[in-house]
Amino acid sequence: MSYYPYVVPGKLTIMDALADANSLRFLLVGTVVVVPSILAYTVMVYRIFAGKSEKLSYY
Repeated sequence: MSYYPYVVPGKLTIMDALADANSLRFLLVGTVVVVPSILAYTVMVYRIFAGKSEKLSYY
């Protein structure tokens, strides 16, 4: 925190290190679409396979 405005002390500030707003917007849209899809798929697969395994028993 002592170098707060700088990412690289004396050379690069936080504002200089930021990506373009259009790039960040593109990543946001991708995240909003992909993350819920992954979560929905995970829940669906869990519901399909829940309770289908049996307790292991060794002879």
